[in-house]
Amino acid sequence: MDRFNGENYTSTDKVLMVKDGYTPVKVDLEAVRYICSDQNYAVFYLTNGKRLMVRSTLIEMIEKLPARLFLRVNRGTIINVNHVTALQTNELYIGDVQFNIRRTVREAAHQHLAAHS
Repeated sequence: MDRFNGENYTSTDKVLMVKDGYTPVKVDLEAVRYICSDQNYAVFYLTNGKRLMVRSTLIEMIEKLPARLFLRVNRGTIINVNHVTALQTNELYIGDVQFNIRRTVREAAHQHLAAHS
């Protein structure tokens, strides 16, 4: 059996192959609202309300995701720019979930999100 680890994740602009537990899963990137860190796991929050836990750090995950769709807004969160519902100076919202934008990426985040609105 092939070993499935962070180096074996495959991605296109539309799909990311990951492993949820022991099960390989094809993730539609448009369905990913945001990804949060949980120690050595990346937790994907999907539009259908489901969550996927993938053994990967956010650093590894952001390298696999298309930059036009995903932005790391703070140490523990990657967001899908297409799902942002409100943007303020220091935070953004995806639905009713609030995310703080770290100071060092605030300007870049605002420019990136403005380009996608």
